[in-house]
Amino acid sequence: MTTRRQTACVSSTPAPRGRAAGRERLVGVDVARGVAVAGMVTAHVLSRDATGAAGAAFELASGRSSALFAVLAGVSLGLLTRRGLAPAGPRVRAGLRAAVAVRAVLVGLLGLWLAGRHPPVAVILAHYALAQLLLLPALWWPPRVLAVLAALWLPLAPVAAFVLREGPPDPGEQPDLGVLGTPLVLLRTLLLTGYYPVLGWLGYLLLGLAISRCDLRSRRTALRLAGAGAVLAAAAALTSLVLLGPAGGGAALRAADGAWVAWTAANGFYGTTPTSSWWWLAVAEAHAGTPADLVGTAGSALLV
Repeated sequence: MTTRRQTACVSSTPAPRGRAAGRERLVGVDVARGVAVAGMVTAHVLSRDATGAAGAAFELASGRSSALFAVLAGVSLGLLTRRGLAPAGPRVRAGLRAAVAVRAVLVGLLGLWLAGRHPPVAVILAHYALAQLLLLPALWWPPRVLAVLAALWLPLAPVAAFVLREGPPDPGEQPDLGVLGTPLVLLRTLLLTGYYPVLGWLGYLLLGLAISRCDLRSRRTALRLAGAGAVLAAAAALTSLVLLGPAGGGAALRAADGAWVAWTAANGFYGTTPTSSWWWLAVAEAHAGTPADLVGTAGSALLV
């Protein structure tokens, strides 16, 4: 029993150096990266007004591809720091933490610089960098602890963010290098009100970090991840449908907040929802940043 459990999810030591480079690659992770990039391109090139196959492709990619990107960021972070799992002195882990921190700072500065060029899309890099820095203490936590934390974080963090935010779901201008002079404003934007609010999205990276500790060459692991992902995605969608339909949430939103309901139906969400009604947390639309959105897209990422 112990042996089987270890083959499914291990905090293993690195593969032997003599192993061929081709076998070092985790093909499933590489393919998932390709799917994430293709999905991001699809979501930004096509329009939410598209119909037919183009409209279906947009609906499939929107929200799910960015979530997959974030989960894979956690997987990559885990693979990058895997050397710290083996019995090693504090100097090895300190060096790995420093390398991650330096990379995060550089990625964050690049993201702020790109945002200052006023691109037509939302730049995720600064949010991703902050999430990496926040994950530094958790890099070598046991995979079960990471998995449980992710399972709690994804549905509960959006509720905390909902309480902490006020006003309409307006991400405003993307933060650029000029915002470094007002660090509290930058931190609030990245954590709560931006296009990819880290308070909620950190759950994706926690999930990816937990996945990285599993044996990703195991077919049993693949089936478990796919099964769990399918269940999560279906459960999130079904829960949202019930809450907004038979439970009366949709009617309550239209009665109390009809203008915002019409606006989001036409324009979509940009990372957050209005804070005028708790029923907004039942919405499962792409980039709504709600429990249903985060859990559902985390499930689709697991499935991929």
